[in-house]
Amino acid sequence: LIEDGISSYDAGEIWHLLDFQMEMPVTLRRKDNLGGLDWSRYTHLVIVGGNGRLDDSATKRVKQWIREEGGTLIATRQSALWAQDTFLGDDDEEEDETEGGPEPKRLDYAEMQIRDAEHLVGGTLVATDLDITHPLGFGYADRLLPVHRNMSETLDWPKDNPYAVVSAYPEEDLVLSGYSSDRRVREISGSPAVISEPMGRGQVILIADDPAFRGGLVGPNKLFLNSIFLSSMISSPFGEYTPDETKPAETEEQEEDEEPETP
Repeated sequence: LIEDGISSYDAGEIWHLLDFQMEMPVTLRRKDNLGGLDWSRYTHLVIVGGNGRLDDSATKRVKQWIREEGGTLIATRQSALWAQDTFLGDDDEEEDETEGGPEPKRLDYAEMQIRDAEHLVGGTLVATDLDITHPLGFGYADRLLPVHRNMSETLDWPKDNPYAVVSAYPEEDLVLSGYSSDRRVREISGSPAVISEPMGRGQVILIADDPAFRGGLVGPNKLFLNSIFLSSMISSPFGEYTPDETKPAETEEQEEDEEPETP
């Protein structure tokens, strides 16, 4: 971009680098004249020093071009400051929230793959606690059901329905075989593994893992088949429950143990 507040020296230096030194054709466009631009023709947008601030319409279009069309924005000097606030979301509220928090980390790019893999749940055999009294637990004799886990995301604990969680990951002894970082174990432990929630006259059944993973772990197969053949047998609760009554069973038991005995 050129003119309309853009530093002519900065723009000229970049133009000289690309056009003269690298013999690379470059399009020069006035900063305030981006309307009607065919963005599909361009891969990179360079905004150099000076007043690189775009109007709202152009800013919205550039965001779309970056996010949805894979464009690359390169901003320098004053324009870099504006672009950081505008495109990377460093507003005052976020700065206030992070004030006094841990210092930002800086790591070598070469470490990224190794560090990312540290918390990747690539394929781990984990335990689940299955409610064998639930229709989806029909045919199981043991509440312990091993499942194959290969993602780190977790389901949210449902509200108001204490019967919705058919199966949950235990708070302790989660990993049966394989590897999972302490961080992932903490995140997964105590979260729902299978949820069955009524929706009108039907049911929504959510299974956090692949119950038929590569056909090798047959234990969860029955649970998936039950969700097909026995879903019409699942009843919806009509009673009223307090927040304490809708907590996970383990939490209730722990609280009961802590209460003094009545003489």
